[in-house]
Amino acid sequence: MQGASPDKMEWRRRLRNTLREPAVQANWDSVCIVGRLRGLLQAAGVMALAAFMPFGHEPDIRPLLEEWLSSGAHQLLLPVYDSSRGSYGLSSVTDLSHELVPGRHGIPEPLPSLPRSFPPFTFDVPLIWLVPALAFDRCGNRLGRGAGFYDRLLEGGTGLKIGVAHDVQLVEALPVSSHDVRMDYVITESQCVCCG
Repeated sequence: MQGASPDKMEWRRRLRNTLREPAVQANWDSVCIVGRLRGLLQAAGVMALAAFMPFGHEPDIRPLLEEWLSSGAHQLLLPVYDSSRGSYGLSSVTDLSHELVPGRHGIPEPLPSLPRSFPPFTFDVPLIWLVPALAFDRCGNRLGRGAGFYDRLLEGGTGLKIGVAHDVQLVEALPVSSHDVRMDYVITESQCVCCG
């Protein structure tokens, strides 16, 4: 399994334990995160967004996704698992209420009937990626759940990559593997980190 180094496994164990603590969860503020993301997206002026549907500890960015779609001019792409390929692709959605179903691990995904694209991606418009994780560091390194699915999805696409996390998920340094895809920015409740 990709990303299964002892260092990463220990990081994942510690972070999962931390994220379960009620005192930690009490400090989560997805409204602040959405506000920071909104400002960054407006400044970038892009028309297409590859995002994620929040699950578990991930910040609730659904209000931002709804706003994005309500403009009518913006494209929203979400990850969708393809069991025949054993990997994720992207599907374009226009309605979060009617075009999502529980997918792999219960995470909402686009309907199977919607067209899918797989890496390497070729999009007609500039794309920004919003990316979840267990943790990010200040250099833009990402610690995912451990299967490498998101890294394979990200390495197949161009565009600005923005890590989205709670303050407690931003750490000074993470162990890194050769296949890890770095973020350009990390957004939390209190910070917008340019990873340069």
